[in-house]
Amino acid sequence: MPILSPDLIGRVKRLPLKPSAMAALLPMFEAVSNGLHAIDDRFGEDARRQGRIDIEVLRADPGVASSAVAGFVVTDNGIGLNDDNYKSFLRPDSQHKIGRGGKGVGRLGWLKVFRDIRVDSTYEAEDGSAVGLSARSFDFVLREDEQVALRDGASVSATGPGTRVSLRGFDTIYGNKCPLDAAAIRQRIIGHFMQVLATGAAPVITVIDGGEVTDLRAAFDDLVRDTSEQAVTVVAEDGHEIILTVRHMRAAKSIRPDANHKNYNWLFMSAHQRAVDDAPIDEAIGLKSLRGEEVYVGCVYGDYLDAHVNAERTAFTFGSDEGRAIRRALVDSIMAYLGDYVAEVKERKRAVARRVMGEYPQFLYLQGEMEAFIDRLAPGAASREQVFVEMCRDRFRKTNAAHKDAAALRSAPAYTGEVKARMEQYQRFVERQQQGVLAEYVLLRKSVIDILDRYMGFRDDRDSHFLEEAIHKLVVPMRTDSSRLEIADHQLWLLDDRLAFFAYFASDKALKTYTDDSSLDRPDIAFFYDTCFAWQEQEAGNTVVLVEFKRPGRDDYNGAENPIRQLIGYITKIQGSTSLRDAQGRVFSPRLKNAAFHCYVVADITDSLRDACHGYPFHPTPDGEGLVGYLRNPDAYVEIVSYTKMLGDAKMRNAIFFRKLGLTDIDPSAPTPGEITGEEADLEQVE
Repeated sequence: MPILSPDLIGRVKRLPLKPSAMAALLPMFEAVSNGLHAIDDRFGEDARRQGRIDIEVLRADPGVASSAVAGFVVTDNGIGLNDDNYKSFLRPDSQHKIGRGGKGVGRLGWLKVFRDIRVDSTYEAEDGSAVGLSARSFDFVLREDEQVALRDGASVSATGPGTRVSLRGFDTIYGNKCPLDAAAIRQRIIGHFMQVLATGAAPVITVIDGGEVTDLRAAFDDLVRDTSEQAVTVVAEDGHEIILTVRHMRAAKSIRPDANHKNYNWLFMSAHQRAVDDAPIDEAIGLKSLRGEEVYVGCVYGDYLDAHVNAERTAFTFGSDEGRAIRRALVDSIMAYLGDYVAEVKERKRAVARRVMGEYPQFLYLQGEMEAFIDRLAPGAASREQVFVEMCRDRFRKTNAAHKDAAALRSAPAYTGEVKARMEQYQRFVERQQQGVLAEYVLLRKSVIDILDRYMGFRDDRDSHFLEEAIHKLVVPMRTDSSRLEIADHQLWLLDDRLAFFAYFASDKALKTYTDDSSLDRPDIAFFYDTCFAWQEQEAGNTVVLVEFKRPGRDDYNGAENPIRQLIGYITKIQGSTSLRDAQGRVFSPRLKNAAFHCYVVADITDSLRDACHGYPFHPTPDGEGLVGYLRNPDAYVEIVSYTKMLGDAKMRNAIFFRKLGLTDIDPSAPTPGEITGEEADLEQVE
């Protein structure tokens, strides 16, 4: 009654095999691995030509290709379970294959994943007197006694030495994880034995799934487009060197081991010619498919990896610091191999960075250090959002460093050459920062102008009434006053930049709510300025600005709807008021009687509007898009501004800002923040 271990059940339970596709296939991989070793033992250097392994996929319903996988049968023509190998099989901790990475515990995984395991083997027997073929057949059982249950009447295989391992009866938690798709299973096998396939050392390996038979060597060769091998030296944290070899391959996309095909480029870390760790590296190298139809696959091997793999060959045992150092060195080697593709991505990153700077000019200071910034980006940082985040991080770090420089300058005991140099550096940084902040504001103004320009495109009779309100709201919210608004809440500069420096304004509110006049008249916007230099038109420095918006395209002004008379009525009532207060009751300057009045009428200059201005001293503006005049009794300066003129003047003033800031390379047709070009959308997918 052969017993592998008195604690076999406990040892199997303690095996660290979490339910996964990898764990479900691992027993089959182990049987194939044993077959490779057996073929090496039998044929030596001729193993590739004479060796053969067949992997049969057993289905719950043999007639349905996609039915659940019930198990596997792995057959090899290796040396077989001769006396030495059989003794090794009976010892879970056997050192028999230690030189080839055998840990003696791989077959315990069979017991954890499958309930029905049978081994049939034919081998050459040497009993001291005769030489011939012998056979062994047994069941491998998870129990305390007779764990290897020999079968009577084992017969020698007609094909000669070799071993057949039958794995049936999945444990449910593993069976549910096993891939169903035949191609996915083949890809997993290729991935696990990537190194032995890539080096051309594999014997014939076929996968039989129903009526489909696949030669994995031929399948692998058909997928590979280019291959190159390179030695990589890794310097660990403690200074010691690790020498590894990486085989770089460009291959067809279908080689990917990811059944869902969410990842493209893969790196396989191998020990003893078997993949131990496979991981996607799309983000690490910043690439997806290579020009559409190819992907990168790397196979890494070396003595250091052979010496640092766990007993189950499912993970490496070196520390996390060494792991990071190894990965960094490998990524550098991969990016050198994929140099042409990396250069293309770098150029796209550069284009994305320029686009981000165009959208967010606070980063304009990076123009002079663009290449250094691109080189600092992580390989996978290629989307607009990632580049924006990295620019924010760079700006934060530079600002923080500048603040430290400023503190050091303030505490410097003497004006030395070093202090002078640091001061000049700090001054340059401040200038670049100020330019960027102002540029950002100017670009935001451009966005508002674009909206106004769009409004001007809606000019039919059905929507003109709504346009008057829409434009009013764009300039300033309605039915509110300045006590409830911040400077960012209005766009008064669209009409005149001086309007932003008010003491108080009211938008579409009755006069009685902010003066002591009882009138329900509602000027569109009424501004009040107290000693503001921008509007200092007389010694008192007290100015009132009134703005009236008229419906775009309106041409039905008459005596009752005369905008000039409307303004005169507002002025008279405001002059007669003795106080000015906001919604919270705060009182402003009472000097309204002697205030200077500056009035705007924003309207298209139609024939009926010209008739309404008849008799008042108006003159056309030089551009012919407006009228200006000075009224008497009450005194007021009045500008009639067409919508076309308001838009054109706002564009011109903002364009001057652009030129003064040197922002001539910002494309006015560039997408506004939030828009994504097709090329950038592709880069977003690398995340």
